[in-house]
Amino acid sequence: MGKSRINSFNVNSFDKLLGAIDEEVLTAVRNKPEKIADFKARVCEEINAGKPVLWVVFTGVIKEKPEIAARGGRARLIIGCNNKTNEVIYSDTLGKDHASKRLNWEKAWAMTLTALAVHPDK
Repeated sequence: MGKSRINSFNVNSFDKLLGAIDEEVLTAVRNKPEKIADFKARVCEEINAGKPVLWVVFTGVIKEKPEIAARGGRARLIIGCNNKTNEVIYSDTLGKDHASKRLNWEKAWAMTLTALAVHPDK
């Protein structure tokens, strides 16, 4: 992609690693159409059944609005799917500006570490 390689000898912490990763490269490497489709289908199935999804991601590489200054791991809650705009709707505990955020599925999958359906007891 014409981007420089990450020198692993200069990257000695998770924060430095995330700071060295390029969003375009990460998205291109991570995004495989079948993986995105599977992620979207599974998440939307749970959401449509009324079950929120705990979404564990790493932040600081994929740009979000409003921006998040810190790099690292975060747990979020996926609360919706918008098929018309091809976006995941999620909430973060960083304050009122982060209570309902949106991101396209390609970027969402690129930053995903894991996702777990929340099945509350009845």
